[in-house]
Amino acid sequence: MSLPSLQSLQQDQTELHRFLVLLLEPSEILSRKLVPNVHSKLQASALSSYSQILDACQVEVTTWPMEDRQNLIGGHPLIGEVQGLSALSSKEQGNLKPTPEPVLRRLAHLNKVYTAIYPSLPYITFVAGRPRSAIVTEIEERLGLEHARTPLALENGDIERPALDSEAVTSKVRPRYSAAWTDELDRAVGDVWRIGQARLKGLVNP
Repeated sequence: MSLPSLQSLQQDQTELHRFLVLLLEPSEILSRKLVPNVHSKLQASALSSYSQILDACQVEVTTWPMEDRQNLIGGHPLIGEVQGLSALSSKEQGNLKPTPEPVLRRLAHLNKVYTAIYPSLPYITFVAGRPRSAIVTEIEERLGLEHARTPLALENGDIERPALDSEAVTSKVRPRYSAAWTDELDRAVGDVWRIGQARLKGLVNP
């Protein structure tokens, strides 16, 4: 996959939009706010590398209210999704090798648990080529949950434990805009930039 020239990204807002969707995934806020704001700044800058564009995006997003930053991370697919993924998301999530069904089901449940604890936030992480089974353990640890058995040996009772209405979940809920919720949003936004930089590196040095 060839990248557009720096000159075209600086001059053509449509090219910049395609470039940023490739690196950051599509979202309403990216199209409506990030692309036009960054494009305006790039036109007044000396551009010498692709990474400068991502740096400009990161600086721009630091000025946004929490609702807009939440919208930005919402463009990323949930860990464990297998349909409708971009080519880069599919590669990052290990879709080149089939993931066992119990692992996908466990991830689907953990995504629900995560959003129950952190309302309106999707779980975002820099996968970096790790298997989905490794993300199962990561989410469990982040949420302070007891580890399920080895994912390949999961039974139905393990897959959907803890229940969404259980005390193990409800006691951990972090209200929207609380300090803990905001910290998690900031972590997720940080991983969006890590993902974008890794994608860019792979495209520049395939």
